[in-house]
Amino acid sequence: MGSHAPPLLVRTLVLAALLGPVGTAPPPLAAQSGPSPVLDALLFVYRDVRSNILEAARRVPEADYAFRPSPDVRSFGELIAHVADTQYFFCSSGRDEANPNEPDHRAGVVTAESLEARLRGKGEIVAAAEAAFAYCDPLYERASDRDIARPMTLAMAGRPRVRALLLGIYHMARHYGNMVTYMRELGHVPPSSGP
Repeated sequence: MGSHAPPLLVRTLVLAALLGPVGTAPPPLAAQSGPSPVLDALLFVYRDVRSNILEAARRVPEADYAFRPSPDVRSFGELIAHVADTQYFFCSSGRDEANPNEPDHRAGVVTAESLEARLRGKGEIVAAAEAAFAYCDPLYERASDRDIARPMTLAMAGRPRVRALLLGIYHMARHYGNMVTYMRELGHVPPSSGP
C-alpha cells in the first residue's frame, strides 16, 4: 500500500460501518431500505457521466464516428464501443455474475467478441452503449452501501463490490474527457458544455 493509504484502523472502522453486525447477511437488492450515502453519491456521478456519454454518442454524426485525432488512438466510434465493453465488465463484476457481453474480457485487450471489434456504424454502437448502461443501471439504483461492501467472488475476487463501481465511473469519466477533445476537434459542442 502507498503512503497515502488510510491506517488499518480507519479502514477497518469504515468497513465495519458498511457491513453492519458480524454474521448478518444483507437482504437481497430489492429488499434494501435505509440510507446509503456512499451509493447515493456514486449514483449521482454515474448518472451524470452516463448521460454525457450517451448524449455525445447520439450528438456526433455518423460520418465523424471514424475520426481519430491521431492514427494511434481509437476512433470516436471505437471509443464509445470500448466504454460499453468495459461497463459490462465492471458491472458484471459488481453484480458478481459472469460478463454477459464478453466472458473472457481482459483489460487492454480487444478480442473478436468485444463490441469495439464487432460493431460498425453509429446505430449499432449507440444501441450497444444504451444496452450496456441499461445492464449497469440496476446495480447503481437498487444496491445499498451494505451490498457494495460485500466481496466479489468472480472478477476481482475478494475485493468489495464498490471497487467495481468506482472503477467503472473512473473509466467512463476518463474516456468522456477523451470524447470532449474529439468533439471539440470536430466542431461539436460536448454535452457537458451546453445544448
